[in-house]
Amino acid sequence: MYQRDDDGFGMAAGAGGAFAWPAHLVHAEATIERRRHGLSPLDLVVDLGEGIGSARWCRGVATLTAMVAALVHVAPRLPSFREARPHAEHAPIARRIAAERPTPPAVIPVRNPSLATPARAPAADGTIRLTGATGESLYTSLRTAGAAPSVAADYIRAIAPRVDIGEITPADRYDIVVAHGPGATAAMRDGRLVYAGIVHDGQPLALLRWTLAGREQWLDAAGAGTPSGGFTVPVAAARLSSGFGMRFHPILGFSRMHQGVDLAAPYGTPIVAAAEGIVRFAGAHGGYGNFVQVQHGGGLGTGYGHMSGIVVRTGESVRQGELLGYVGSTGLSTGPHCHFEVYRDGMAVDPLTANFAVAPQLAGAALGRFRAALARVTSLTPSSRT
Repeated sequence: MYQRDDDGFGMAAGAGGAFAWPAHLVHAEATIERRRHGLSPLDLVVDLGEGIGSARWCRGVATLTAMVAALVHVAPRLPSFREARPHAEHAPIARRIAAERPTPPAVIPVRNPSLATPARAPAADGTIRLTGATGESLYTSLRTAGAAPSVAADYIRAIAPRVDIGEITPADRYDIVVAHGPGATAAMRDGRLVYAGIVHDGQPLALLRWTLAGREQWLDAAGAGTPSGGFTVPVAAARLSSGFGMRFHPILGFSRMHQGVDLAAPYGTPIVAAAEGIVRFAGAHGGYGNFVQVQHGGGLGTGYGHMSGIVVRTGESVRQGELLGYVGSTGLSTGPHCHFEVYRDGMAVDPLTANFAVAPQLAGAALGRFRAALARVTSLTPSSRT
C-alpha cells in the first residue's frame, strides 16, 4: 500500500511481503523516484504559511507571482459571472424562466402641460405675452400655457374685483404679460405678472400693475384703481360740533348751507386722507382758511378746511390715512376744528351718510405716463393658444 514518508509518497510491501509487482511497473516506479529526488532540491511547492520571511518562503512567493503573471498574460480576459451562459442542459429552463418573468412597463415620456413652454421667447426687455381661450378652467388654461402657479393666482386676484370669476365662459379670452429678470429663458415658471387682461362677455378689461399713493395696485385703462369701500374718519377722537345742512352762521349772522361737518379737536391734531387719491388743491381758500381737496376717482372727492398747517402739495398722491395737515382755526372759524366735506359728481353730500366705494384715480401727467406704459405692454406680439 501507499504511505507517506518524510520526503513524499513511497510504496511499501504488504504485511506478508508475498505480493510482487510486475517488472516493467517496478522499473517505471524506480524511474519516477529518481526524477522526483532530482527535482526535490528545487522545492517549487512551498507552504507559504510556514517560515514566513525566510529565503525559502521568499522563493515561494516569487514563484507564485511568476505563475500568476504568466496566467494573466496567456488569458488576459477571463469570463465573468455576468458573461457566463447557462449550461446547455439548463438552457430550456432558463428560456422558460425568462419567458415567464413579467415585462416591466414601458416608460413613455409625457409632457407635463403645467410646465409647457410658450412658443415665443421673451422680448429684449424680459417680458412675454400670452393670450388664449379661458376654456373650462381659467387656472388650468393659464398653467397649460406655461404660467407659474404664482402668476396664475396673481392674475385671478387682479381681475376678481372687477369680473365675476364664476361667470367666465370657455369663449372668454385671457391676456397676460409676465416680466422676467435679465437672461430669463422662455419658460414661464418664473416671472412677475405686470399686465392682466380679459375679454369677458365681449367686454375687454385691461389692468396694469402700477404704483399709486405709495403702493402697487392694478389700474384699468382709465387709470382708476380697484374700488375700496368706505372712508376713514379724518380726525381721530373728534367731536361733531356742527352737522350737514342749512344752519345759522355764527360769524356771518345769517343762515346758509353748511356743505360739510365740523370735527372739533385740539390744535395740532393730525388730519388724514379719508381715502386714496390725488391732491387737487392745497393752500389758502377764503373762508375755508388753509384747505386741502383730494380727488378719489369715480366722481368722488373730499375737502378739509381750517387747518393750522398743510403737509401735502397739489398733484401729490396720498394713501388712505396719510397725513394731510393739522387741526387749526384759519378762515371763518370760531375755534379749532376740521371742516370735512364729501363730493359726489361735484355735489356736496352728507359725510355722515357717505360710505361709497372709492377707487384711486390717476390724473394729469401721471395719467399720461400710465397710458404710455399700457400702450407699450399691449403692443407686444402675443403667443396665442387656442
